[in-house]
Amino acid sequence: MLKERLSVLRGGLPDKKPAAEKNILPLRMGPGWTEIGYGCYRRTVVLPDVLPARISEAPFRGGAEDPDGYLFFDTETTGLSGGSGTLVFLIGLGRKQGNSFVITQLFLADFPGEKDLLTVFFSLVGKNDILVSYNGRAFDTQLLLGRAVLNRMSWDPPAQEDLLYLVRRLWKPYLGSCSLRNVEEKLLDLHRGADVPGFEIPDLYRSWLDERDPEILSIVFEHNLQDIYSLAKLLAHIEKTCAHPDTSPAADRIALALWIAGRDLGKAERLLSDEFGRGNPFAGARLGFMLKKQKRAGEAERVWIELWSTYRNISAGLELAKYFEHRLKKFQKALDLVLDILSEVRKKPYRSRVMKEPLLHREKRLRGKLGHFQVRG
Repeated sequence: MLKERLSVLRGGLPDKKPAAEKNILPLRMGPGWTEIGYGCYRRTVVLPDVLPARISEAPFRGGAEDPDGYLFFDTETTGLSGGSGTLVFLIGLGRKQGNSFVITQLFLADFPGEKDLLTVFFSLVGKNDILVSYNGRAFDTQLLLGRAVLNRMSWDPPAQEDLLYLVRRLWKPYLGSCSLRNVEEKLLDLHRGADVPGFEIPDLYRSWLDERDPEILSIVFEHNLQDIYSLAKLLAHIEKTCAHPDTSPAADRIALALWIAGRDLGKAERLLSDEFGRGNPFAGARLGFMLKKQKRAGEAERVWIELWSTYRNISAGLELAKYFEHRLKKFQKALDLVLDILSEVRKKPYRSRVMKEPLLHREKRLRGKLGHFQVRG
């Protein structure tokens, strides 16, 4: 037995019939696709521009006002959970060019072409671009970084603006589900019609690898195009909402004001003031805090007075008591207010447990300042 095995080794292994190779190239990719590497294809789709001339109201990351600097991207992958076993087989990139919105799609037709796909993608992303995505910061970008490492490549992503976080912040109570499809229908009044659910895309790609029928992936390519085009429309909608909040009545005006405060504090204050005037005490509370932070206590006082007298807002009452005591030195007025707050707090046991002792301490201090020594229990 050993002699036979040595004989085989000395003589070399018997020739094996080579496995049949899949017919990878050329592929019937459909019109518009150009081969850019082994198993890697590219196509460009030109659509009407949907972006405003300037991005001047919404405080997006990077602060670019020229819409040409925003690069919208989305990926389709072999799995939805990420990890080293998940590959990116389709990358879409959209950018404003003149009066058009141009989308470039990069498609991986065979796994050995992954490095070519990544090389082209990285070359299309400028260091000064702002990458716009929908959950891309947590998923797409991390997946691409992982694939770069596995291919012994490096990539330093530019500034990113993930619109999912903004949608949640501004419209979550109205939307419920913040899926891009729901955003399209409820915010942008877009209805796709025939489309493929995202969770089915990995299976469609696997079917395509087996059958090489371009019709299988045509709906995936269209899905990716629509995702990117919708991102551009969504960014335009956010810019319009910041410029004219009344055009999007479903937006959370308090969240909108807090977001734009970094770029335009005056506008944020007006927005909160208008919302407070409509009867929203939460907007008044935010406005009072904003004014206090800017050391505009006189203006904040008027807000606190309204909050306390109309809504019995305990936090506003406390701020007012502090203002009377420390800034205006009106100790009697501060004491009267503290006693009113104590009375209000005692009506709410859950508040009384937390606030009663600090209020009693404040009462004692104020009575001391006024020369009174009798303390109410």
